[in-house]
Amino acid sequence: MLKAYRDVAGIWTIGVGHTAHAGPPKPKAGMKITRAEAMEIFARDLGKFEMRVGAALGDVPQHVFDGAVSFDYNTGAIHRASWAKSYRRGDMAAAERQLMLWNKAGGRVVKGLTNRRKAEADLIFRGRYRSRATERAEKIATATAIAAAPVAATVAVTGPPDAESGISNGLIVAGVVVLAVLAIFAAWRLVARHGQNIKAEA
Repeated sequence: MLKAYRDVAGIWTIGVGHTAHAGPPKPKAGMKITRAEAMEIFARDLGKFEMRVGAALGDVPQHVFDGAVSFDYNTGAIHRASWAKSYRRGDMAAAERQLMLWNKAGGRVVKGLTNRRKAEADLIFRGRYRSRATERAEKIATATAIAAAPVAATVAVTGPPDAESGISNGLIVAGVVVLAVLAIFAAWRLVARHGQNIKAEA
């Protein structure tokens, strides 16, 4: 979104799910940015989450890192999520099961979050990146689900500190619909490595 909007919690958001929680700029009423600015802000935000994941998981394969960054970008919970602890212990079955529990907002299961967790699980535990055809189909399904229930891609949920069912401690978490962040991750990595210019997907 190139124009600032309020999410379901009333938090001003802009670009690729950027909120003031992630740092400057601070979204506000009437604020507009270009696609290039949206990608620049996203890259800056992404770097912070990459450092957090590196600190939480250590040296892991690229596909694990990518999936974990997507999770932390959406939840801000990599340091307390039980799935990450299970992964470090080598208990992959428990880690995948616990990752899939992060699919609720406001105490209810959200299809978009379920799809996102499935995509992250495919990345983390199977090294499987989704195809563009799959991404498009799931984006359409998620958009339909969001239209049917008043849940936006950015959510704010309060809960007990160790809750696995949603985003807890009143943390405002920026996210994008289903696999959009994963798609942008791949695009941004191409830019960083090869110096090519890209445009954010509408």
